[in-house]
Amino acid sequence: LEFPVIIISGCEDGLFPLVRSLDDPEALEEERRLFYVGITRAMEKVYLMWAGERRRFNQYAAPAPSRFLDEIDPEVVVKHRVTFRRSPAFQKKKIADFSAPDTFSQDQSKYHKGVKIKHNIYGKGTIVDVGGRGTHQTVSVVFDDGTKKKFIVEYANLTVI
Repeated sequence: LEFPVIIISGCEDGLFPLVRSLDDPEALEEERRLFYVGITRAMEKVYLMWAGERRRFNQYAAPAPSRFLDEIDPEVVVKHRVTFRRSPAFQKKKIADFSAPDTFSQDQSKYHKGVKIKHNIYGKGTIVDVGGRGTHQTVSVVFDDGTKKKFIVEYANLTVI
């Protein structure tokens, strides 16, 4: 016994055991051993989870729970069913809804090599390198005390001075 709680998700035929093991008795037995090892490492609780509905290859399907679950003594099992509904926000969006701006130039950014900045924690510094663009733009800054740091501009709270 090694862990207070063990969680094994994907307990569905085709995932655990893998689909390629279903027709191979030796491979199926090896996966059964892995399953056994997993559930016997719990000190207090084991949570075994499977999806009631899964999307694969752009199709929704109701996968069969893993055959290994049938091998567990029903006297020690407490079943809970959790459901959810897809909200309207979960529906497909048109690609146009997520399109990036047609034009973007790194020159539109106010962060360039040599620009002096101020950071709330590290103080004043100079940008020595710029990478990425848009929300992924990064800057490397050498601060007045010699410290060098790399920041993602969107989250760094830098002020140009």
